[in-house]
Amino acid sequence: MMKSIIINLLLLTVVFTQNTNKTVLTIEKKLQDDMLANKLFDERKFQLAIIEFERLKLSVDDINKFKVYQQKIAESYLKRGERIEAINEYRKLTNIDSAHFISTFKIANIYQDLYYFYESNQFLDKVNKNFKGSQLDTLEFLKAINYFALNKPDSALSMFQNNTLIQESSKAISIINDYNNMNKKNPKTASYLNTIFPGAGYLYLDLIQTAVATFFVEALFGYATIASANNGYTFGSIFGGILFSGFYIGSIYGASQQAVKKRNLLLNDTVIALKIILRGLQSKDGVVNE
Repeated sequence: MMKSIIINLLLLTVVFTQNTNKTVLTIEKKLQDDMLANKLFDERKFQLAIIEFERLKLSVDDINKFKVYQQKIAESYLKRGERIEAINEYRKLTNIDSAHFISTFKIANIYQDLYYFYESNQFLDKVNKNFKGSQLDTLEFLKAINYFALNKPDSALSMFQNNTLIQESSKAISIINDYNNMNKKNPKTASYLNTIFPGAGYLYLDLIQTAVATFFVEALFGYATIASANNGYTFGSIFGGILFSGFYIGSIYGASQQAVKKRNLLLNDTVIALKIILRGLQSKDGVVNE
């Protein structure tokens, strides 16, 4: 009887030891795989890192660890410049955890970087209810920048004025006020001036060389057309008239486009200035800077 008990105890010990060894080996293997994946990420071998993190996700039973791996996958795609794929991977995180701030911010911010300002705000309208405090204020700050980029400065100002991030919002309001006070050239005025006098629209836009060139070219074509007509050169006068008309109409349209371009450059520079403030908020809220 005693002998049987001892044998059973020995067998149990052997089985327990084997199971323990297997568990230890499994833990060690997971740690090694984790270290490998992070090493590849740190070495900027993002495609290989993605493969390793995907493998790690299959064997992990801790939801928080799963979210860490999923975030690393999304970051890897973003660092590879595959922004749409990064958005899709970040969305997997928000599907698991609707209040996952980093993923929410990243999705809206990537849309913004892609100039999808409307889509960025559309996304934020759906998810902002999941956040509060400084995180909500940061997302609202991003949303206000989108409104400004959509050429809605009044809406942006209103949002900044209601934001509790006093210091950052004050800077943003000052930047927008400076933009509003800038001498933004009117496309219609530029076109009208080029209509009544060749090159005047470009002069209005401070494009002096273009203005002078436009004046001389149109004057030359106009003179050639009139001279051909006075000398009875029908073909020459028709050809000169076509060239003059084409250049004249082109300069009217060109002045308008140059004015729009100047306005867009001013708008883009202001958006960049606002996004610099946003980067400071990223570090405050634990969002990893790219």
